[in-house]
Amino acid sequence: MAFKQKGYPMHKGTASYKKASSTPMQKTYKEAYADRDQKIYGGLNEADYIAEAKRQNKSKKETGKWDAPKEAMTSEAPKPKVKTKTSTTTVLPDTKAERTRDVTKTKGEDGSKTKKVVVTDSSDKVVKTKTKTKDADGNRTKVVTKSDSTRKTNRKSFQAAKEKHRDAVQAWRKGGKEGEKPTRPNRSDYMNA
Repeated sequence: MAFKQKGYPMHKGTASYKKASSTPMQKTYKEAYADRDQKIYGGLNEADYIAEAKRQNKSKKETGKWDAPKEAMTSEAPKPKVKTKTSTTTVLPDTKAERTRDVTKTKGEDGSKTKKVVVTDSSDKVVKTKTKTKDADGNRTKVVTKSDSTRKTNRKSFQAAKEKHRDAVQAWRKGGKEGEKPTRPNRSDYMNA
């Protein structure tokens, strides 16, 4: 077993020294962010800190002096990403009522998500609002709000369609059951928004 003496390489031909760098401290921006001065740069997020560091490096190259701030810096609150989608209109049978769904999806920087669906009728009255949220921890909530006045109107139109169907069935029976039997109206076509 060979003993390595201090300062000498163990094998012939290997260099035991490192080339000196041209700059005294070489750090990545991420390392500099981790070691930043908390009094001045503590309120900055990583992206803003890197942008400030690049600005200061550019200033140093141009003027020869550091342009460091004297007061504490803070990052602006990030704006959540918003996606908006509007779906096509659907027509309900016999009522000619149009329904429009507006879907808005929002995603926060912390991982929270919100989806809001607003259903309006042809007179721009809100029929139903459905909101689903999921926070950063994974907890989910769902809130559905329906407009009573629209539901009452829909119920009345469904009742009128039922009476019209009843009369059509009686006329079909009196006529000797010739032709096709009148189709019965579906409640879901009138009541679901």
